Amino acid sequence: MTTYIVKVDGVNVKTSVTDGASFADSFITELVLSCNYMNISSPPLIGLDVEFNDIDNYAACKPATLQLCLGSRCIIIQLINMEVVPQSLINFLSAPLFCVVGVGIHYSLSLLKRYYGLECRNVVDLMPFLNLAVFSGQVVETGHLAGFVWNSFKQYVIV
Repeated sequence: MTTYIVKVDGVNVKTSVTDGASFADSFITELVLSCNYMNISSPPLIGLDVEFNDIDNYAACKPATLQLCLGSRCIIIQLINMEVVPQSLINFLSAPLFCVVGVGIHYSLSLLKRYYGLECRNVVDLMPFLNLAVFSGQVVETGHLAGFVWNSFKQYVIV
């Protein structure tokens, strides 16, 4: 496991990279315990993205990494190097207590289900918001997406 501090739109995001099931378990426990469910009016937003080893043929490729973020804490789970997907990850993603968000997320989720048996219950695809932001000139490059999403949804995020 390796941990980095990444600055996103002025916010330090603690990002860990792991292929260990026990660290993934600990991280998920930390995320769940960090949420104060009694003082929020909507479910916490969990950012999700998937990356592939074969960029040229990702449609036929098994997802290599799963990225999960909540507020200023992220984990990159190297699924492709894990022997078994932790049950805590399966339970976490399917829990109705969270809302999982991402851009083009439905396709990524279909591959996570096919190859790893992972499913999400509450899902919002941010692609319509991104399209609107690009059309209105708020986002002109992909690199500005993180800042746009943060500014648009920060009132719903637990930091």
